[in-house]
Formats: sequence, C-alpha cells, structure tokens
Amino acid sequence: MFFQNISQLLLLAFLVTIPFTCAQNHGDHHDDHHETCQEDKDCGERATCVPSTHQCQCRGQERKDYIIIEEAKPNVCQKPAEIEEPCKYDEQCTTTAGNLARCNKESKKCQCYGPKNNGGEAMRLYRGICYYATTVNHTCINDNQCQASIKPEDHIRCHQDSNRGKGVCRCDEGEKCEEKAHNGAGGVEVASIVRFALVGIMATKVFL
Repeated sequence: MFFQNISQLLLLAFLVTIPFTCAQNHGDHHDDHHETCQEDKDCGERATCVPSTHQCQCRGQERKDYIIIEEAKPNVCQKPAEIEEPCKYDEQCTTTAGNLARCNKESKKCQCYGPKNNGGEAMRLYRGICYYATTVNHTCINDNQCQASIKPEDHIRCHQDSNRGKGVCRCDEGEKCEEKAHNGAGGVEVASIVRFALVGIMATKVFL
C-alpha cells in the first residue's frame, strides 16, 4: 500500500510539471520569435536597437518624421510617402494611403493597387486614401468609398442593405448621382492629372 501511494504521488507530480514545463518552453519560443535585434548593428539605416524589447526603432529626432520598415531586413527607418511620391517600400505608402497602396518597383513611387485580379481592379484615390472603385447600388465599405467614385459627393452614402448583408452606395432621394470619370492612372485623382497637364502645356508655350 505504501509503495502504491508513493507511485501515485510520483505520477501526480509528473503530470503537474508537464503543463508548467510546456508553458515555459512555449514562452521561450515566443520571445525568441519576436526578437529582431541584439544591438544597434542588427538594425538598418536610421534605426537603433531597444534592449528592453529587442526591437528596432527609429533613433532620436527622426522618430517624429520616420517610420520603422519591418519588411526591410534588417529593419530601417524611412519617411512615409503619399501617392505619386518617391518610395522604396510598400509600408511607406500604406502608412499614408491605406492597405490598397503599394510602392511601384518600376516607377519608385506610391500608387493605389488592389490585390484582386493582380491589380486589374479599378482604383480611386479620395482624400489621400486608396479605394476600390464602385458605383451606385454596388457594394461599399464606407461613405468615402462611394464618394471616391460617385458624384455629387454630398448626396451619395454607403447604406447597409439588409438583403445583401453589406453596405451599398445609395444616392439621396430626389438627387441624381453619376459615376466619376475613370482616370486609369493607378488611383491618381483626375484633378491631379489635369494640373500636371496644364503645367506641361504652359511649359511648352514658354519654350516655344
């Protein structure tokens, strides 16, 4: 009986230590997974290593104007960029223009880009944010998406459609709404294109 009780106690002690040991191992693995640096040389341009977190961050005064680029290995610090501004990394663009922005590797500038159909979807830039193009009675995520594609902006809203279970662009009652002109410029607003065109015409006249 005595030996049987001892065996039961040893078995119980073993079973109790298993979760504790596994938890410790899991915790160690978790910490290792998130360590990105041990010292400053492990971080890239304009970045420094924070000993307490083992994370790279932008150093000194540059923390105000720069963001850490996690897609770069090692992590570097770069200024955020808006659509049509120079860039090196996608994160520079998504920080300002949303998740439907990217850095065009050929032009080295930020552009609106939807991953659907490998970028084949029409895009719109509205108030600095990229949206998928939509139209009246088509799905939407918020008012801004509708206003990015449809005019007049003051009379188009994204209303929840109970039948579809999602938002749909609706024109205010009594108002006539229509789709804005497609610009085909990777999300650049029509106003921007017109502005650049006018500048080009004026420059041509000066040199002629």
